[in-house]
Order: sequence, then C-alpha cells, then structure tokens
Amino acid sequence: MCHFSLIRKFFIFLSLLLLFPSYSLLSQERPKVGLVLSGGGAKGFAHVGVLKVLEEYHIPVDYIGGTSIGSIIGGLYAVGYKAEEIETMILAQDWEALFADEPERIYMPFYEKEERDRYQLSMHFKQGKLLIPNYAITNDGIVRLFSDLTVGYHDVNNFNDLPTPFLCVTVDLQSGEEVVLRSGFLPMAMASSMAIPGVFPSVDTDSTVFIDGGVRNNFPVDHVRAMGADIIIGIDVGAGMRKGDDLKSFGGIVDQLTTMLGTEKFVQNRKDVDLYLKPDITQYSTADFTTEAARGLLSEGEKIARENASQFEKLAQLFEGYEIEPRLGYTGADSLQDIAIKHFEINGARMTDADVLGILGLSEETGMQCNLEEMNVGLDRLKASMRFSKVDYRLEKAPDSEDYTLYLNLEESSNNTINFAAHFDPQDDVALLFNGTFNTLMLRNSRISADVKLSELPAVDLKYNINRGSLPGLGLQYGFRSRQLENYVDGVNLGDAKIRKHFFELNTNSIVSHYFTVGLGARYEHFNVSELRGNSLIDAGNYAYFLYRFFFEVDTKDKSYYPTKGLKYYSHTDLITDNGYELNDDIPSIVTYLGMNHTFSFNDYYTVTTSFHTQLEFVNQNETPVFYNTYVGGVKQYHDMMTQVPFWGMRYGELRASNVVALGLENRFRLAKRQYLYVNANVLGMTPILDQVDYDNIDYKAGVGIGYSYDSFLGPIEVFFSMTGEKELRSYLNIGYYF
Repeated sequence: MCHFSLIRKFFIFLSLLLLFPSYSLLSQERPKVGLVLSGGGAKGFAHVGVLKVLEEYHIPVDYIGGTSIGSIIGGLYAVGYKAEEIETMILAQDWEALFADEPERIYMPFYEKEERDRYQLSMHFKQGKLLIPNYAITNDGIVRLFSDLTVGYHDVNNFNDLPTPFLCVTVDLQSGEEVVLRSGFLPMAMASSMAIPGVFPSVDTDSTVFIDGGVRNNFPVDHVRAMGADIIIGIDVGAGMRKGDDLKSFGGIVDQLTTMLGTEKFVQNRKDVDLYLKPDITQYSTADFTTEAARGLLSEGEKIARENASQFEKLAQLFEGYEIEPRLGYTGADSLQDIAIKHFEINGARMTDADVLGILGLSEETGMQCNLEEMNVGLDRLKASMRFSKVDYRLEKAPDSEDYTLYLNLEESSNNTINFAAHFDPQDDVALLFNGTFNTLMLRNSRISADVKLSELPAVDLKYNINRGSLPGLGLQYGFRSRQLENYVDGVNLGDAKIRKHFFELNTNSIVSHYFTVGLGARYEHFNVSELRGNSLIDAGNYAYFLYRFFFEVDTKDKSYYPTKGLKYYSHTDLITDNGYELNDDIPSIVTYLGMNHTFSFNDYYTVTTSFHTQLEFVNQNETPVFYNTYVGGVKQYHDMMTQVPFWGMRYGELRASNVVALGLENRFRLAKRQYLYVNANVLGMTPILDQVDYDNIDYKAGVGIGYSYDSFLGPIEVFFSMTGEKELRSYLNIGYYF
C-alpha cells in the first residue's frame, strides 16, 4: 500500500512538472504561487471572476504583482479582500460619479450651490496663468476610495509586510523607464500604476512623475518571479493589437499605443507563465464601467477559469498535505471602528490648521478628536468647501501608542475663474452669461464676482462677499434688471411697460450649518418705467424705495437639477419704505415670501417633488407698490426683479396677486439614462386683502402639465405642455442652465 502511494505521488508530481516546469521537485517547502494581473481598464473586472474560482480550489497566493487595473485588484487582494468582497464593491460602486468626483452638494458653500450649475464653460487661472488639465478624469475620488478601502494598512510602508506581499508597476515619465513600486503609501502606488496618459492625471512626487505602468510592462511576470514565486498564474486582460474601426476612438488609440510600447516585454513575460488565462472580453472596451458591463466581465473571468478546471485541479494537488489557511476577508479596519483620531498633521493649506479643522467640524469647543465616521464626513466637508483641488489622507497609528494621527495632504484650488453660459427660453429668447469670479487680496475668505447677462432683458450683478462661516460675514451687491411688465386680465395682455431696476444691497449673514444660512440686509432700489403701451399697470417715471430685509435659506438637495432627495426653503421678509422709515407718508408695508420644495425618490425611476409658495402682504397693504406684488406663471422660477411663483398652465407673470398660496406636485419618471418624463399639477388661492379673507373673495386656480427633459452637456433640454381649466394649451421650450 505504501509503495502504491509513493508511485501515485511520483506520477502526480511528474505531471505537475510538465504542466508547471518552473516548479522544482527538489523543493522541500510548499510551492510558492505568484499571481500576475495585467492592465486593461474596466476589463480588469474579469480578474475577479478568475479569483473566485481560484479560491474554490483553495490555491494559496503568496505574491501578487499588477499593472494599472491589475494593481488595483491586486492591491485589494493583497490587503486581504476576498474575490466576493471585491465583486460586491465593483457592482455597488457608481463609477460615473466616482470619476466625476463631484463634491457632496449638501456640504458646499451656499454661493457655490447657486452658481456651480450655471455654466457650460469654465476657465481657471492661477498666478495669472490659464490652467489647462492634461487629463480627462480626475483621480481624487479614486485615491480617496483606495484610502477608504485600505484603512488599517496606511502605515505599512513595505508592501512585503502586507497580508500578501505585493508590487505594482509604473513608469517614470521623465526618464521613460519602468519603476517597480514595492513600498510607500499603498493607495498612491495603486493610483500611480493606473495613471493612463490623457485619461487620469499623473502622480507627482518630489523626485519624479509617474504614469501608467502598462506603457512599459503591462504583465509583470518577471518581477513576481523575482519575488520568489515557483508557479505563476497570469491573467491577461490586455487589448492586444487593434485594427480598423477599433483605432477610431480615443480609448482604442490609447490602448494601441500602450500595447505597442510594451509588446517586447509582454512577449518575454508571456513565455514564463505557468498557468495563462485570457478571458474572451473583446466585446468590451477599457471604458466599460457600467454595472451591466461589469457583470459580463466578471462572468467572462469566471468562465475562462472554469474552462481550465483541469489545470486548477492539478495545481491544487500540489498543496495536498499542506495546511492552507483560508482567506478570511479584509479585517484591516475592524479594529479601528471605535478608535479616536487625536492628532492631525496638515500640509498644503495656506489657511491656518484651525480653519481646516473647523471645516472638518473640529474645534476646541467640540473637542479635537473624531472617529472614522466623523472623519469621513469631515473629509466630505473639506472637499465640498471648494477651497482644495486635492484632498488626500493617511491614517496611522503611532508606535507604542493607541493614538492615531490623520495626515492631510491638500492642494489649494484656484477660485479665479471666467465662466460662460448660453440659454434659450420664451422669456429671454437667447441669453448669454459672462461671469468672472476672483479671490481678493484684501481679506481672507473674500471674493469678487461679476455677472453680465446679454439678452432682450439684460442683467448685471457685481458682488463682494466675505465668508466667515458661522460668524457674521459681509456682502455688498449692485444689480441691474430689465423686463416687460405686462398687465394681464383673464389671460389677455391689455398693456405693458418697460422697467429698468438698479439696486444696491448691504447684508450680513451667517452659515449656521452647511445647509442653513440666515441674514439681514438693507437695499436701495430704483425703478425707471418707460415705453408704455396700452393699459399699463403703472405710470411712466422714476420710483425709489428703501428696504430692510430678513432672509434665510435651507438647502439639502443632492443636485441642483434632477435631484433625488433633499429640501430647499427660501424666505425673505421686506419692510418697504420710500424714505427709510415711511411709505407714502404712512407706516411701511411688510411683505413676506416663502418658497419650499421637498424631493424624495421611491426608487431609481420615480421621484416626487412637493412645493409650497406663498407671498403675503401685511400692514398698509393698499399702499404696497406693484413692484412688490407677486407675479404668478411660468414653468420655472427666474432670477427676476420681482417675486415670481411658477405655475403650470399660465404664461410667465400672467397673474398678479397681493396674497397668494400655491401648492405643487411634480412627478418625475426616468425613462432612460438622462431622459425624464414629468407629470405635474398645481393649485393656488389668492385674495387682495389679507385681513378680509372669506370664501367669497378667494380666487382659486388649478393647472396641470406634462413634459420631457434631457440632461445634456449643455444643461437641461426641455419641452413642456400645460394648461388650466379655462385656458388653451401652453407650450414651453428650454435649452441650457437657468440664470
């Protein structure tokens, strides 16, 4: 029996020697397995499908080497993640949002929330020079993700000390030479290896600039062999040489150039692989980061592995008799969930450490420490502050201590911009917006912005703001508006007048939290009325008023356009005078406006927004000038000279009211990616005198509408149809962002 067992083992090892010639029969130790993962963009998701099968056969992995996407999958595998865990992350990740790296809107400063989604073109300047990025996709969100996924191993400098020894390949852009990264900060090493020229930004260090390692060595078998691997399992998701139509896209050209430069090294490394696996993924591109494509790529990786089941079985036999520890999954952050981060080191910020920590939500009053959850919220705030173009972090434990230090590496962003937008709708016809926004040298956290709107109804805004967060700030503004004031009766325009308005405002406001601001202001407003036609609402001439304003705003929406959750409230109460303390030799009039909407989603395809608008006039109502009445109508709310309440079924400004309450219900259905159907309804009630309200003097209106909207690179492209019970069908076309 013993002789039979020896003979059987001899033939097993002989067959393994033929299959895996690099493994020596003379070795007394367990054979060491090296895993090599090639680059290939999104096609690298197929790596994970192979790893799932590898784990089923309990084949150990002793060394890992990767390039580009292979370095990402390999790095995660090296810190302990199981293939199933990586698969779950891939399918759960919103890759489009990750690459866009948009900050959390809820944490953005209020002026950024208002202005960010207005422009089709923005040019940034720094030290008088135009900043032109040399990449299509920022990697800030990606590096942050890598940091989040490797918490617990940030202080591991030598990659041999990871649960599985690891290396990745990059290229020194200055010398053009291949560089093997075996130490350093793991998330940054992974980002360096995937810095595809023209797609992701290069990674700069003190001594060099790193780009994607696939340019020189997309399949680093040689380096994993040098780590001590007896057997190499290589998974190749490279594109290979392309032909014909495949060379007409940007991605195809990048793939071809990368393949051409690394062909010689690839051919050498291909010969030294013991188990070579190349999934059939030619139908996918390197940029296929959709969930559907990810599922297909994972499936193809698993498919090629199962087609090689016989080789996996023979390889598994090599480890019979050896104790193979099962892969338990990532445990790096498990012990950190209850830790307190007590120390902070900040690099790259001109503002004081106290200001940076204040944005993080830390102060002497609240306590200068946080846990992991609070840290992540703080980092979101820091990114959304718009003061930094890069926010990288490391979390390390001090030797012989239970204290953790958060290292922040920041890069100041340039808020000096020149912006441009174009827009079309029935109110403005074609409108062009030019904006310049600049940091000032007078005071920290201050800025100047200028808007010039060119259209049939031009407008100008000049603003100077000092933002002090929760402390009272200062705002100065000059504005000019122009519009036609129509006199509608039962939907018929009986006459109109040309109105030009100049105003000056001084205000102070505080940001109570990242979504709530409150303030006080004083305004001087001058109206010039001319070009009267028909039965105008007001006589020609000049009118001037002094206003004292209290205002507040709440904004928790996740997006300006097509939000899926959040609420927005805006209110202002004006004390209207014509000399600073009286109105027409009587007590001032008081007008209060409140607009609210709340958005919530039932699923990915159905979103509801409820709205409430009201304007009420108190005290001396009969004397309130027509400029401060409410003008009802229009599909969208405009940045206008007067208070406007949008209302489906009416033209813009078709109804003038002294006291009005309007309720709306917007139903938005996602038809396809970036395409939406709207089915909306609204009702309102209005009365001329607030203190004489009864059912006889309340006028009610109701309207419904349906519309289509496409979220284009120019902004929303929208077509709406609406009507009230007694009016004909109204149509509306909009192209571009509102301003």
